[in-house]
Amino acid sequence: MTHILLRALTKRYPAAPSPAVCGLTLDIDAGERMALLGPSGCGKTTVLKLIAGLLEPTHGDIEFDGHSVLAMPAERRDAVLMFQNHLLFPHLSVGENVGFGLRMRGESGPVIRARVAEMLNQVQLAGFETRRPRELSGGQSQRAALARALVLQPRVLLLDEPFSNLDAHLRDDLRALVLDLQRRLGLTTIVVTHDQQEAVMLADRVAVLFDGQLQQVAPPRELYTRPASLGIARFFGNPNVIRGLKRGAVVETALGALRMCHPSPDGAVALTIRPERIRLADGVENTVCGEVTHSAYLGTHLRLTLRLGTDTTLDVLTDSTHDIRPGQALRVTLPAEALWPVIESA
Repeated sequence: MTHILLRALTKRYPAAPSPAVCGLTLDIDAGERMALLGPSGCGKTTVLKLIAGLLEPTHGDIEFDGHSVLAMPAERRDAVLMFQNHLLFPHLSVGENVGFGLRMRGESGPVIRARVAEMLNQVQLAGFETRRPRELSGGQSQRAALARALVLQPRVLLLDEPFSNLDAHLRDDLRALVLDLQRRLGLTTIVVTHDQQEAVMLADRVAVLFDGQLQQVAPPRELYTRPASLGIARFFGNPNVIRGLKRGAVVETALGALRMCHPSPDGAVALTIRPERIRLADGVENTVCGEVTHSAYLGTHLRLTLRLGTDTTLDVLTDSTHDIRPGQALRVTLPAEALWPVIESA
């Protein structure tokens, strides 16, 4: 297991007006699964390439187990990078593709054959050694690419949107496989994704990046329920936002006075609340009334749009056993513990 420290990491490209990565400091525990989450162009893949040694930073340092690896070439870092496009050599068999890195290292034929067979078995491709890449499905190709990466027994596994080209059921299967292999092999793993659900499923902690800058690092549950800013709250889902003026534990809003539990400075505040935390009215405190303008059946839940006044709506997710239709008046409760204050920037 390898501890990774990114220290004030910056990467500038000559023609770009701003850095691709700017002053990124991130501490990744040995054996941890870290997700880099953010919109396209925020610098996620650049960070992976810097760690792998495919790019050199403009400033900053990268440490593995307390030692800088900046002077170490990519092939000696024991960090393998798997891209979303599997990039298998079409003229080689599956077995030859998986063993390619070992052959480049000068391993003997018997060692290569044994390691390839073991790795293919682990990724559920035993018996596929002689097939060509064109004979594989998308999921099989990704598993072959994963085997090619892991057969080198790396210290660090870097995954760049590895499942984005797969159908939903294949993504689920590959995620489960990666989690199983990561645990069994004890790999420090960093996965890049723009998919919030994927980050939640794969990571112990999630680092959110906007415009090359680190915004927040936290376990998925904390990011979802306690985002540091309105931008993070919106990127990590679709929260309701209620603005008001806070005095003590009470916020005066267009919906009336709402009590909140979490400390924040007095003054103008934006409160967020997730749709599933809103309850059908079960008390007096923090209860508001509106008209249902939209109702969508989602199987296990109903998604409702509730209009309160002329310019305020709430997105509500409730149990599907309720029969609630557009035009119906509805009272809901906004639990004080579910109202979370955020800053407006980023």
